[in-house]
Amino acid sequence: NVMLTKGVVKLLDFGLARLSRPGATSESKEGLGHGLVSLADLSMPTVSSPLTMKGTILGTLQYMSPEQREGKDVDARTDFFAFGGVLYEMLTGRRPFEGKSQASLIGAILDHTPPPVNSLQPVSPPMLDEIVARCLAKDPDERWQTARDLKRQLEWVAKQLADGGAAAATIVHEIPEGSRPTATARALRVGVAILAGAVIAGAAVAWALWPKAPPAAVLTRFSAELPEGQLFTRTGRHVVALSPDGTSLVYVANLQLYLRKMSELTAAPISGTESSNPAEPIFSPDGRWVAFWSNLELKKVPITGGTPVTLATVENPLGGSWIGDRILLGQASPRGIVEVPAGGGTAKLLVGVDASKTELAHGPQLIAGGRAVVFSIRTALQSWDDAVVVVHELASGRRTVLVNGGTDARVLPTGHLAYFREATLFAMPFDEERMLVTGGPVPVQQGIQQAPLNSSGAAQAAWSDSGSLAFVPGGATALEHELVWLNRQGQQVRTTAPHRNFAGLTLSPDGTQAAVVVANAAGVVGTDIWVWTIARGALTRLTFTGAASSPVWTPDGRRICYSGTLEAFCQAADGSGQPLSLFKLPGSTELGSISPDGTRLVFTVSAQTSVAARDIMIATFGPPIEVRPLIKTAFGENSPRVSPDGRWMAYASTESGRSEVYVRPFPEVDRGRWQVSTDGGLDPRWAKNGRELFFAKGGFGTPRSFWSTQVQPGSTFVAGKPSEIAKSASTAAVSVFYDVAPDGRFLVHVDASSGAAAAASRPSLVVVQHWFDELKARVPVSPR
Repeated sequence: NVMLTKGVVKLLDFGLARLSRPGATSESKEGLGHGLVSLADLSMPTVSSPLTMKGTILGTLQYMSPEQREGKDVDARTDFFAFGGVLYEMLTGRRPFEGKSQASLIGAILDHTPPPVNSLQPVSPPMLDEIVARCLAKDPDERWQTARDLKRQLEWVAKQLADGGAAAATIVHEIPEGSRPTATARALRVGVAILAGAVIAGAAVAWALWPKAPPAAVLTRFSAELPEGQLFTRTGRHVVALSPDGTSLVYVANLQLYLRKMSELTAAPISGTESSNPAEPIFSPDGRWVAFWSNLELKKVPITGGTPVTLATVENPLGGSWIGDRILLGQASPRGIVEVPAGGGTAKLLVGVDASKTELAHGPQLIAGGRAVVFSIRTALQSWDDAVVVVHELASGRRTVLVNGGTDARVLPTGHLAYFREATLFAMPFDEERMLVTGGPVPVQQGIQQAPLNSSGAAQAAWSDSGSLAFVPGGATALEHELVWLNRQGQQVRTTAPHRNFAGLTLSPDGTQAAVVVANAAGVVGTDIWVWTIARGALTRLTFTGAASSPVWTPDGRRICYSGTLEAFCQAADGSGQPLSLFKLPGSTELGSISPDGTRLVFTVSAQTSVAARDIMIATFGPPIEVRPLIKTAFGENSPRVSPDGRWMAYASTESGRSEVYVRPFPEVDRGRWQVSTDGGLDPRWAKNGRELFFAKGGFGTPRSFWSTQVQPGSTFVAGKPSEIAKSASTAAVSVFYDVAPDGRFLVHVDASSGAAAAASRPSLVVVQHWFDELKARVPVSPR
C-alpha cells in the first residue's frame, strides 16, 4: 500500500505538471486529469487522522489555489486565493472557475483566467476588479502579501463608494452607452452598488481580522535527570518549587538552590545559596524571588542570584506558601501557622493548634481572598497519612475538616483541592467561596516521592498557576542513618551500630554507651529511646511509647531521663523497672543536661506567644520537685549544658539575629554572660575535664564543622578564640545531633542513603505541562 501510494503521488504530481504546460489541449487536460483523479480516488485509502498527509486531496476544489493543487508549500496567500473566489462569486453570482469534471476544474484553476467582475456585473465598482484579480493571481507572489494590505484596499473602496461622486460617475461611465439605464434606475443601481460594496468590504475586513482559534493545549510530559554528581538534599522537606507562570523551576541539590528555566536545557546554581543547605523553596507571586529556609532563618534571593535577604528567625517550618506580601509557614515550635512579612520582620503566630495534643500544622495556604487558611494537622501519635486537611476561618476561628487521611494540601485555580496520601496525589472538587468539598477524591498521579510519614510527610511536588505540575518520582521514603566516629582530623570511622532513622544521641558519662532517639518504622508513628552498647554493637530498645525524645544521662550513668508527651520521665538504662514520672512539662520541650551533683535538670520549652521565643527552664529535684524559668527572653534559647564542675551553663541563643553560643554562671544565671562563638554556633558540649567547650556550625542536615574554645578554670569565665578542629570528610550530610567522647572523638550520624548507593540511581524530575486540562477531564467540577 505504501509503495502504491507513493507511486500514485508521483504520477499525480507528473500529471498536474502536464496539465499546467502551455499548449495542452482541453481534451488532453480533461482526460489526463480525470484519469489521475480517479486513480487517486481508487488507490488512496480513506483516513480519519491525521487529516492532512502527502497525497491526500482535501478541500473544495473550486477554491483551491494552483500551488495547493500542485502539492507545493502553502501559506496565507493561499487563503487570499480562496477569498478571491468567494468574493468573485458574491459579486457576479457565478464561480471564477468551472468544469464538467474534477479534472477539467483543475485544468481551469491552473490555466484559465476568469472574466473581469465588471464584465459580468456592470453595476459592480470597477475598483473591485483589481482587488479580486490580485487575489486570483496564479503566482502567489502576485497576490496580496498580507491581510493588512487587503483590508486597507477594501476600506478605501468602501470609503470611495460611501462618498459617491467620482465613484458613481465612474460606474456610469463604464456602462456601455446603449445599456445605460434611466435616471431612476441608474440612481437605484448606484445606491445598490454602494450598499453592496460597503457590505462586501465589511465582510472582507471581518474575514481578514477574524481571530484565529487558539491551538488546543497539548499535554506534555518529560523527565529531566539531574546532572552527574547532583543529589537532592533535605528530602525530608520540600525541595521543588514552580514559578506561578510555569516558566521556571527551582530545586534543592548539593546543599544549594538550582534554577531550571523551561526554555533551557540545563539548570544553573543560584548564586548566593552555595553550601547554605536550603529547604522549603517558595516562589514569590511575581516569580522574581524565591524564599527558602536555612540555618534557622527564612530568607529570600532573586532567581537571578545575589546576596540572600534574611526575613525572620524561623525554627522549624513545615511547608508554606507566599501570598501577596506575606509568607505563611507551618511551625513545629511553637506549634501552629505563622506569617512572615515578605519584606522582612518578626514572624507572628496566625493560627494556633492544641499543644496538649502535641498537634502539628503543615503546608498552610491562604484562600478565599484571605478569609481562611487551608492546612494539614496531626498529633504526635499519628502518621501524616492519618492527618486531616482543614480549613480555618480567620475571623470566626471556625475549623472544618475537609479530608480525613491526607496531607500537604493545596487549593488549585481549577476549583480542586489536591492532597497526598501513600505517595499518591488525590484531587476532589472544592468550592473556594463556600469553603466546602463538592465531590469525592480521585487518585490522579501515583509514584510521587514523599518524606517519611513520621517526620514531615512533605510531598516533592509543585504546581504553577498556569497549569503545570512538577514532581520527583518515587514513593514514601524511609531515612536511614549510620553512626560514625569523627576524629579531629576529620577522618570518619564506621561503627557496628545498625542503621536506623536516628533523631538524636547522647553518650554516657564513661563513653561506653549512647542513648539514641530512633524514629519508628513507616506505618508506626513517633520516636523512642534505644541504648547502643558500643563494645558489643548491640542496639536495645528502652521505651515503647512512641513519644520519647531528648534523652540525658544521670551523672552516675545508671539512668536515662527523657521527655514524653507533656511529661518528663527517668528509666533505668538497662531497661529494668518501670519509668518514673518526674514532673509535668509546660509545653513542647527538649531536655538539656543534669548538673554533676544530680540535683538539677535544665531543659527548653517553646513559648506559645511568639514564634522565636524558646525559654530555658530548671527543675530542682527533691520533695517536691520545683520547676521554674531560668532564662526567659523574647528570643530563642536552647541546648543548655551544665559544665562538669557545675559552675557554668553553656547554651545557644538567637538574640543577635542568628544562633550563637553563650555561657552564664550556674545556677545564678544573672551574674554575667559571655559570647563564645563569633560567626554562628549551635548545640554546645563540654569536654570531660571542663577545659574545652565545643560547638557545631551549620543548619540542620548540613555537613558539620566542629569548633572548640579553650576555657581557663577560675572564678570568672575566660575563653580563648574559637577554632575549627574537625570537619566531616564525607559528602553525606552530618546531623546536628552529636556528642563528644571522653577521648575527644565526636560521635555523629550520617545519612546512609547518600553516597555511592544514592549516586548510582540518577535523581530526576518529571514535568507535566497543561496538567490542569487532564485534571479537569478526570475530576470534573460542577458549575455552581
